[in-house]
Amino acid sequence: MENTKLAKFLVEPKKKHLSTILLLHGFGDKGGSYIETAKILQKSLPNTRFVMPTAPVIPVDFIGGKKTNSWYNLAKPKPKEDKDPKQLEEISEMVRDLIDEEHQILIEKETDPIIFLLGFSQGAGMCLFTTMFKSEKKIAGVIMLSGFLVNSKLNSKERKQINKSTPVLMYHGSADDTILQEWSQISYIEMMQMGMNVQYSVFRGLDHQISSKELKQTSEWILNLLKN
Repeated sequence: MENTKLAKFLVEPKKKHLSTILLLHGFGDKGGSYIETAKILQKSLPNTRFVMPTAPVIPVDFIGGKKTNSWYNLAKPKPKEDKDPKQLEEISEMVRDLIDEEHQILIEKETDPIIFLLGFSQGAGMCLFTTMFKSEKKIAGVIMLSGFLVNSKLNSKERKQINKSTPVLMYHGSADDTILQEWSQISYIEMMQMGMNVQYSVFRGLDHQISSKELKQTSEWILNLLKN
């Protein structure tokens, strides 16, 4: 796959730009679908710029080889079903390039480059994979909503040292029948066994969507990290 730039949507900060959140959508969606989500978060994070890229259009085995926006090819929407590790890495490098761009923008504004990755569903797995294996820049935190660990390089020695201690927040709905809650729980256990700094919470009755309570608690988690 040719390493091209990802199309992206932006929500600019209301006040001085001090941090950036990359917000990655779920399977078959687009970055623009998360503009309102970004605006809700920005009420508590007025100094934050939100960057919402759209995944490339690729053939996906899960839907019979049809093309759609997807962060990687998968046979089924569950762990260990990513079909093309090389393609996963190539698309992850596109996300990494966005991180590098935002890092440079913050440097040029003479502020410490504080960057978070937030992903929903498939986008959550891509956020974590990019942080663990691709980004050469420090990631302040990863937020995974209704997602799981992409396993192509699980336990790999290629994990980036700079992000080995990056805090990870995982939220999942108990009523999610698209990405089962038990899959994220298994990922949480695996991540703990890898020595990662991860926090995991289940929202009772929540299906495969982002709730206002999740966003409120996500904002609080980010604000707490920004204070430290």
